[in-house]
Amino acid sequence: MKKAPSHVVVFDIDGTFTPKKPDDLVSLVNRVNRQASLPAAVQKELEDTRNLYHVRALNGVLPADAQQEWMRDTLDLYARHGLSLPRARAVIRNIPLRSGITACLEMLRRAEIPAAVISFGVADFVDEYLRHHGIDRLIDRVYAARLREDEHGVCSGYDASSIVVPANKGEASRHFADMHGVPYGCLLAVGDSGGDMHLGHARDNRLLIACSAEEAAALARFAGETVVCDDFSPVTHWLKTKLGLT
Repeated sequence: MKKAPSHVVVFDIDGTFTPKKPDDLVSLVNRVNRQASLPAAVQKELEDTRNLYHVRALNGVLPADAQQEWMRDTLDLYARHGLSLPRARAVIRNIPLRSGITACLEMLRRAEIPAAVISFGVADFVDEYLRHHGIDRLIDRVYAARLREDEHGVCSGYDASSIVVPANKGEASRHFADMHGVPYGCLLAVGDSGGDMHLGHARDNRLLIACSAEEAAALARFAGETVVCDDFSPVTHWLKTKLGLT
C-alpha cells in the first residue's frame, strides 16, 4: 500500500494565482462576465449582482445563503443566455499567472505533497487557466462549480452539487485531506481574502496574501500568517517551513 503523504495543500485561485492589486482582484469569473461577448443587459445584471455581494465576500461577512445565491444567479444567467465556453476559455487564456507559482507547485510535487485548487468560481474556467499556464499537471483536484456544455460549446446548465462558496471551502479542504489519508492538522492553505477564512482547517496553517500592509493587518484575524507580495516566493518559503523542507 502506498504511504500517505505527510501533508496536503489547498489554494484559492482568484487573487492567489492571479494578480492582485489594490481594488483590482483579477477574478476569472468577472473577466468572463465582462469579456466573453454576453449581451450588454446580461453583463449589467452580472455586474449589479457582483456589486451587491463582492465586498462583503472579500471581507468574510457575506452569509452562506447569499454566497450560494450569488453563484447560482451567475450560473443561471450563463445557462439562460447561452454562454459560449470557447469564448470564455479564450478570455481565460489572457489572464496572467503570478511569477513563482510554477516553481512552488513543482517543489510540492517533488516532495510528494498533493495540491488542490478550491475556488468560489467555475471549474471549467479554472481548468483552462491551469492548462494554459502548464500547471494542470501539478494540481491534483479542482473544487468549483461545474458547467454543462452542449454539442455547440454553449453552457446548458450546471451541477448544483459541485458549487463551492466561501462557507464550504473548509468542507472541500477536508474532503481533499481525507482522499489522501492526511490528518486535518497537516492541511495547509493559501488564499488572499476574508473569503478564504474557512480554506484549509486550522487558522495557524492558513497563509493569506495581501497587496499592502493595511490589507495584511485586516486579514490577520483570518490566518496564522499574512504576507505582502507580488511574487510567490514568500509563499513557497512558508510552505517549505511548514513542511520541514528548509
